Amino acid sequence: MDTIGNTSQNISQLESWHVELSHPLEVNIKFMHNHVINSAESLSFHHVNEKVCEKFLQLFKDGYLSTSVMYVHEDELYLSSTDEQDLLVLLADRTNNPDYDYIAKLFQKY
Repeated sequence: MDTIGNTSQNISQLESWHVELSHPLEVNIKFMHNHVINSAESLSFHHVNEKVCEKFLQLFKDGYLSTSVMYVHEDELYLSSTDEQDLLVLLADRTNNPDYDYIAKLFQKY
């Protein structure tokens, strides 16, 4: 009796599997947030770009200290920005503009 019950259950599972294959499903994912995702605070958690690290290491090799490296880098960001909004995003984004603690730790490792 159990074998028959299990067999009919297995058949119904197979039938539902065939229905899934014959009726394809399309899923559209939209990333909706209930908060601002491009805020200065959220940008401050990004990972630092490897090219920025290499640039800092080169400046350390050239004799710059951690504070002066930060000022030189921020000056370059000021000069490269196209408008004030772009500048604000560049300065807030840790990818391109790491904070002083990160630069100081990088200098200590150097």
